[in-house]
Amino acid sequence: MQKIPVTVITGFLGAGKTTLIRHLLQNNEGRRIAVLVNEFGEIGIDGELLRSCRVCDDEEDHEHDDGINAVQLLLDQAFEPSVLVKRLQTLVQQQEIYRIKGFVAVPNKAMRLVLQGVGNRFDYFYDRTWQNSELRQTRLVLIGRELDRVRIESLVLGEEVNATIQ
Repeated sequence: MQKIPVTVITGFLGAGKTTLIRHLLQNNEGRRIAVLVNEFGEIGIDGELLRSCRVCDDEEDHEHDDGINAVQLLLDQAFEPSVLVKRLQTLVQQQEIYRIKGFVAVPNKAMRLVLQGVGNRFDYFYDRTWQNSELRQTRLVLIGRELDRVRIESLVLGEEVNATIQ
């Protein structure tokens, strides 16, 4: 029987696990690499980021603390990155949010924006052009404790009148 090397990558939220795996996949030097992704929430941001490297994954169900939940936003709205980040920074001060990540449609931009945040720190970059087959939607996943989806969506869309958000 031949041994197969295995590497387990783990770390805190925002530690760079997905970025590291994506780099390994893009620079595999001819090696065959299998990846198992433990995704949280209905919108698979990490899985999609890795699939864009032409990697398939199968998802298994798993359990979490009942107080921890995920809010998924699918919005047919484009955002200027700096405006969206300001709104999200305000949001994380009002609710116990641990992690935010997703894809953002940006006005007049053919590229898809990847947004990642831990606490009030956010990073974003353009990863590729939007595919003809995909809707140019802003898709965000927020993970936290007892998150209020209605309030989150209202704040992200800028519907709540509050000078600190705008």
